[in-house]
Amino acid sequence: MLNTACGYQALKDNTINNCNTASGAFALWINNDGNQNTAIGGYSLTSNTSGSFNTALGFDSLSFNIAGHNNTAVGAHALRQHTTGNNNVAIGYRSLQSCTTGEYNTALGMAAGQDQTDGNFNICIGAGVEGESDDTNTIRIGRPYFSPQGQNKTFIAGIVETSMTQEMSPAVVGITTEGRLGTMSADLLPPGPPGPTGPTGPRGPSGEGLVSGSLLFLQSGITPPAGYTLLGTTQFQMLQRGGKPNIMTVNIYQKQ
Repeated sequence: MLNTACGYQALKDNTINNCNTASGAFALWINNDGNQNTAIGGYSLTSNTSGSFNTALGFDSLSFNIAGHNNTAVGAHALRQHTTGNNNVAIGYRSLQSCTTGEYNTALGMAAGQDQTDGNFNICIGAGVEGESDDTNTIRIGRPYFSPQGQNKTFIAGIVETSMTQEMSPAVVGITTEGRLGTMSADLLPPGPPGPTGPTGPRGPSGEGLVSGSLLFLQSGITPPAGYTLLGTTQFQMLQRGGKPNIMTVNIYQKQ
């Protein structure tokens, strides 16, 4: 009841399902138990049998979906290989095209998330932000600055300076050579003595207020406070003014 079909073999096997719209050759071709689907474009939702509340706009979009619900695909080949997962949104040519059973994924942009397969809760934003096959609970925004057509500037409104206190567990934010952000649990500090009521110039090693087991990250050459054991050494890439990278060697200590 209340179905609309326009195009060769569109809604061909429709029997008891309701409120579906199919426009294009083979759109919702074998659907027989899915309801409230919209398929516009040749081969869109062509394999759907029991999935409901799906929207496919574009040639071959959601074409392999069988029983997935609440999926939205806009663009040719968007969510093409998807079969049974739910609640995905793919906007852009080939976006999330390899996703098969993943759920709660969002992709925006040409080929966004196209290499993701069965992961969940991923977000990919940007043209060519393809992701990786084993991504799950991963956010990717833009291409790494060193890659072709990569982004090298970021502007986000509404971020203002806020004084940090120890109760807030202040952390240092670093960036890897792949453009991945990370945090550290204590300061990277230049040498210098701390003042009696706070820093009175270049800061020296802090961490006196950290509890046992806490980690302290100090630039190579700085001596930690008493009671810390060296765990190892690592390197971080820090961005200098102008966006130029600088490799910094850091020692990692643990409070006893």
